[in-house]
Amino acid sequence: MEIGKKFSSFEDVQRWIDDYQRQNYVQLYVSDSRTIAAAQKRLPKRQLKADLKYYQMTYASVHGGRKYKSASSGSRPHQQ
Repeated sequence: MEIGKKFSSFEDVQRWIDDYQRQNYVQLYVSDSRTIAAAQKRLPKRQLKADLKYYQMTYASVHGGRKYKSASSGSRPHQQ
């Protein structure tokens, strides 16, 4: 697997991800993505292929990915 790998179509991405999951016995999910429409708003001068679905996608393993950090302090006020 290479970071920054580029594909010509969304079907190629799906095919590659399915093969990777089968060969390595992992499950991946889309943890972050940006659609072509959203990218066009942020990058108005850049010409993007309209037939693509996503401009950017980040996949992560269901067992890995980023560590969850709770915003809770752990205390429960006003408990009697």
